[in-house]
Amino acid sequence: MSLEEAKKITAELANIEFVPPPRSISDITIVLDGKRGESLTDIERLRATTDASSPDTSDPAALFEFYRLRADAAQLVGRSAQQIADLELAVEHGRRSFTAGSTTAETFGRVLTSLQAPSGRWVPC
Repeated sequence: MSLEEAKKITAELANIEFVPPPRSISDITIVLDGKRGESLTDIERLRATTDASSPDTSDPAALFEFYRLRADAAQLVGRSAQQIADLELAVEHGRRSFTAGSTTAETFGRVLTSLQAPSGRWVPC
């Protein structure tokens, strides 16, 4: 296609008015219902994570990771008190894990920051 032909087609298309297809409530509910099953599955998975018991280990790195992930899940399902409690436990185990070299400063710092935001408390390292 030449440049002149492309210009003509573009000019013709510019004169055509776009008319969106009609929407009805059934169109909207079809879209929403398609996502509902996925959302419910995700919520149940998150709830199972928040209800999980702590692992039977004394490894501070494993406990740090467990409480960090459980706190994240608690936040997503609206369990703020549990989120804060789990973040406090993650910090406790994270200090030992960080000192032992098992947890990076970046990961430990993120948990400290996450705890300070919802609780409004300053947490000393």
